[in-house]
Amino acid sequence: MYTVIVAELRLTRSVKDLCGLLELFEKRKVALVSVAESLDTGSAAGRLVITIMAAVSQWEREAIGERTRDALRHKRGKGERVGNIPFGFRLSEDGQHLEPDPTERAALAEIQRLRSKERPFAV
Repeated sequence: MYTVIVAELRLTRSVKDLCGLLELFEKRKVALVSVAESLDTGSAAGRLVITIMAAVSQWEREAIGERTRDALRHKRGKGERVGNIPFGFRLSEDGQHLEPDPTERAALAEIQRLRSKERPFAV
């Protein structure tokens, strides 16, 4: 039997993906050992614990997504701005609108000027 040793068990947050991987390992007679969690899928107990851990990780990922979605919806409902600020702009003093950032706009203009020359960069 072969063994794959990992320092820490962070393969996936999907129970389905983990079970598929463990099934593949089992068919190939490969055990997965995580040093940090002291888990060995070569035993039934190890497979149980790793599956439970994956289920909790998947739940956590989904819960974070739900909280993020709800928080963004709440902010939009209050008329607050959400999202990234594109390069070349900055948030105005009112905290709602974008205004041009002169320094970043100058950098963008220089990039466009250099690209318009259609010269390859010297190595």
